[in-house]
Amino acid sequence: MAIHTVEHIQERDGDYFVGGSRVTLASAIAAWLQGGERAESIIEAFPSITRADAYGAIAFYLDHRQELDRLFAEQEREFERQRAESQAANPEFYAEMRRRIGALRASGAIRKTT
Repeated sequence: MAIHTVEHIQERDGDYFVGGSRVTLASAIAAWLQGGERAESIIEAFPSITRADAYGAIAFYLDHRQELDRLFAEQEREFERQRAESQAANPEFYAEMRRRIGALRASGAIRKTT
């Protein structure tokens, strides 16, 4: 995808990042959408992002929403494909991780997130 980047968005290695951070635009926008479309949701989720970068990320997303939604969906499909492939190749590892996480949840050390 060839979207012209702006001051608060950088394209690196085929992905978009917020400011000079390692936070992907997809992650920032997910935080924004989950937080009731408040810029502060991005800043709370990613303290390394400045207020200007958070607003810049939102503006960039809104200006390129259709293209970016397609890109984010494609990235999600690729992630799920790789996850399934990894689980199929390492079923014992994933079974052990599920067991350990279940034990941690049962002990109250961690809680399930959505």
